[in-house]
Amino acid sequence: MQTANAELQKVELRPTVAGLLVKKDDAGIHIGMHQSVRAMSKGYVRYTTVGGGINPLEEPLVAMARELAEEYGDDFARECVIETLLASPIDGIGWSGAKKSYWWFLIRYQGNSMPSLQHTECADFRWSHLRTIQDGRALSNFSPNKKLMLWHALELATNAKPEIFK
Repeated sequence: MQTANAELQKVELRPTVAGLLVKKDDAGIHIGMHQSVRAMSKGYVRYTTVGGGINPLEEPLVAMARELAEEYGDDFARECVIETLLASPIDGIGWSGAKKSYWWFLIRYQGNSMPSLQHTECADFRWSHLRTIQDGRALSNFSPNKKLMLWHALELATNAKPEIFK
């Protein structure tokens, strides 16, 4: 008889990148999030962070830069600095229920523009103040697994770059 853990080890996890998009200004610290057009077309009205699948032979950092430009536009992406939060991935579950292996990145936004939502992947981008994430208000439309992953990413980022979150 096999254990549940042995069964899970047989499942191939899709390699995925995810970014914690952070903007710091006079009003405080803000986290960028959007609704996925694909998820909305399937009846899900949930927010998520920037990210997506890693193509074969693509490095995670390159995939994160590509996803940032695809989802928010080239101009917005050029105003960002991407930093690795994890040297190896953590396992998670996407909005569709697919098992994924996530590489998390801290993306520091240093510009003044809003993302170009003319791209077909995103709808309703917003900056949420860190306080509304900490008290749960900004996370009401996140799936439970994405909430946990976002909390984990915030913890990683706070430990790795405490000067950003002061």
